Amino acid sequence: MLNINDPFAFALAEGGVYFIPRRESKSGYNIQFLNTVTGKIQRIASLEGEPYAPTVSPDQRWILYAQSDRGISNLMLVEDFR
Repeated sequence: MLNINDPFAFALAEGGVYFIPRRESKSGYNIQFLNTVTGKIQRIASLEGEPYAPTVSPDQRWILYAQSDRGISNLMLVEDFR
């Protein structure tokens, strides 16, 4: 099931919603697409780490998401980037 209270679990797109359902058993995580016209759900990608904050390109050819697979994080500052 999708946690609809989690603002980082879905992305709206033309014709539907890309979403990340809760992990079930050992099958891992996946990104799915709900077509709001047909009501059908399609699995887009299966992932090993825990994905969140999906966003979709305007042409819907690319999905960008963050992934949590370690208990550490890095913060970097890039100066004079061009």
